[in-house]
Amino acid sequence: MQDVEQEKARELIGRIVSATGWSVTEIARKAGLSPSTLTRIYPQPTVNYTLSTRTLAKIRAVFPTPDLDDVAPRVADMRQPFIAQPSATISVFALGMLADASADAQMTVPADFEFYAANLEDSKTQQIPQLAVMDKERFFAAYMPGDAMEPRFRAGEMVLIDKVRPAAIGGDVFVALNTNDGKQVVTVAKLIERDRNQITLLQHRYDVEMHIHRSQVENIYPIVALFEDRF
Repeated sequence: MQDVEQEKARELIGRIVSATGWSVTEIARKAGLSPSTLTRIYPQPTVNYTLSTRTLAKIRAVFPTPDLDDVAPRVADMRQPFIAQPSATISVFALGMLADASADAQMTVPADFEFYAANLEDSKTQQIPQLAVMDKERFFAAYMPGDAMEPRFRAGEMVLIDKVRPAAIGGDVFVALNTNDGKQVVTVAKLIERDRNQITLLQHRYDVEMHIHRSQVENIYPIVALFEDRF
């Protein structure tokens, strides 16, 4: 049983390497793991070592892949070629830094907390080789314009947003505000608290929190993946 689970985990890493062209070290960093966690199983596995359920969940959260549970393990023959999934084409939005976040967001904004200007009705479509998504209407992407979420997200990286999955406490989220003047103002942060009256967000680099009344929140979506723009 251990060998079967090890082979499934090894095949998962192999699929991601083949689809992205990234090294195992890059994949581990993106998933928030130590490189040795993956190098111990790919390309040559360590005896009696496999990936935990929690580790696999981290990898799949960043690199959505077809479920391998129904794939028969190919222990005897690893020469079968990788079959790439079709690349997804989704809407990608450009965000811009706000010069006066308090004025544009129409609330008092703590120093170093970033809000961004957005035009969510004007987007470009782009193929994402790392991503195979059949329901393209469910997802959209945006480039990170600032560094407030480092080291989780870096400026210039693209984040994938899910319009269907509920946002969870402790997860990274994309928040769009209600504004009286029609401006589209958004932010990216970690959702650390939510009740009937307000949500509380945290941006990592400067460890700064922001409280937003629920009446000022138009939408809150979870961020489900990130990748560097290598296209």
